[in-house]
Amino acid sequence: QIKERETAEAVLRPKLLGTLALRDAFGELELEAVVLGSSITAVAGGFGQIDYCAANNFLDAHARAGRGWNAAQVVSVNWGRWLEVGMAAETAVPAGFVALRRGERIKAIDHPVLNARHAGEGLDWCSGTLSPSTHWVLDEHRIGDVPVLPGTGHLELAKTAAEAVLPGDGVVELRDVVFVEPLSVADGATAEVRVVFSPEADGAEFQVQSIIGGSHRTHARGTAAKVSPPPAPRVDLRAIMDRCVPTADGQGSVPLSGLLTLGGHWSRTLTATHTGQQEALGLFEANDVLLEDLDRWGLHPALLDAATTFSWIEVEGHYLPLGYGRITVRGPLPEAFWSHLRVTSTDTDEVLVVDVTLVGPDGTVLVQVSDYVLRRIDADAVVTGVVASADAQRAAPSAGADDDSAGIRPADGAVSLRRLLAAPLGPQVVVAASTVAELLAGVGSLTQETVETELDPAAAAAKQDKGPAEGYVAPRNDAEATIARLWGEVLGGDHIGVDDDFFELGGNSLIAVQLIALIRKELGVRLPMRSLFEEPTVAGVAALVSAAATTATAPVQTIPRLPRSSS
Repeated sequence: QIKERETAEAVLRPKLLGTLALRDAFGELELEAVVLGSSITAVAGGFGQIDYCAANNFLDAHARAGRGWNAAQVVSVNWGRWLEVGMAAETAVPAGFVALRRGERIKAIDHPVLNARHAGEGLDWCSGTLSPSTHWVLDEHRIGDVPVLPGTGHLELAKTAAEAVLPGDGVVELRDVVFVEPLSVADGATAEVRVVFSPEADGAEFQVQSIIGGSHRTHARGTAAKVSPPPAPRVDLRAIMDRCVPTADGQGSVPLSGLLTLGGHWSRTLTATHTGQQEALGLFEANDVLLEDLDRWGLHPALLDAATTFSWIEVEGHYLPLGYGRITVRGPLPEAFWSHLRVTSTDTDEVLVVDVTLVGPDGTVLVQVSDYVLRRIDADAVVTGVVASADAQRAAPSAGADDDSAGIRPADGAVSLRRLLAAPLGPQVVVAASTVAELLAGVGSLTQETVETELDPAAAAAKQDKGPAEGYVAPRNDAEATIARLWGEVLGGDHIGVDDDFFELGGNSLIAVQLIALIRKELGVRLPMRSLFEEPTVAGVAALVSAAATTATAPVQTIPRLPRSSS
């Protein structure tokens, strides 16, 4: 594939014209040495970097030609990867400093994690830092002794960022929230956390991201909007109590007690429970530890976590959150409130679907949670994955790491430069932490096919489609044809039959949520996140789409995005 001329020129011009300009300016002067800063990429190559390779090859060729300079020595140095400076350092610089350098507008946020809202020419986003040593929300929530941000912590970050970024005075509503991977931060490490927004027709899409040791990860995504819902309804708490049975000492079940280690902010907040048929009512009261910072949180992560998991009505096994269909936040959580939990779907042992309403002491609804989807998990596998992630964080070289194998430190680079000038080695010298053979082997492993597979597994799989499988039944109507096409886009392949099973074709929880989002964008139908778990075939999903289309109601009016201001 050929790069656009303008794109290539932007990379070539600085090194080509800059070198020639220096030659014209200093060529007549008697110089001891001329050193041109080339890159190892000129020797080893770089996938998709033909312009960058060419620019550095020009420097190498110019040094070998040696013409136009009145210098005792002209050398082009093919530098390897640097530590502490350049791109390695760029990934470790706090977002606020980078933003100031780029001319972005920054506004402070008063929050335990997020501390800045960024507004520039691109996306709006909020940032902060997170560490077990400074944030109880990590230190007191551990899987396999590894600090992990609870799912409710992602909701609090998204809600706080939405309040800061989205215009208008409505209440925040989060929709189609899906957890991609746990946000774990090893003891002794610090993560930069970002909530990044991009506009959508009915609000904004958000992603909760982290940067640890230069590694960028996405942990949750969804959509956010400020809405104007009808006045908060009241819940008849007495009616719920009358059809439920009180539980002794207010202690409901804690289904994840064998998987999680929880700290003081989670301790003894549930003071009364009433359990009924597929529903439970719990009274939550902030303990002394919670009261110390309760007013700094909106959706307090520990209280919300406890209020949405205190009783799952006799389920077996371990479940972890997959995502939320909708969360409407009408107000912050007070010192005392009720949680009304209803199990709305247990059609499969693999998925549990719950609705939760958080209610003030007077019955006023504070927070409404719809389609809270939990996926049954292998506890040992989850612990292994989290521990492996923490080990990788500890092993990964940081921008200031004392690790010769990771790259060149500035002090070592200076020594190398003095040595190569003191003992002339020729017009082109490679200085790198790895041998040229090792670098060539690494670059050689990258091909068009391997890169395409990494960036877009579904598209790569589609190229290997072998045609219809045995028993293939073609789509029979427009709805089935559309669903089959969308499956092909996310799973790969051109011959998706109406009876094919989504999970047997390689689908997983994250892809399921992405597919439901595609259906919403293309067909205008919002299916619950649980849909693919309950109806995993093309025919089943098409039937759900048709049924939803005939019963669709007008969407809640959202406040439109306004032009950015400097405030």
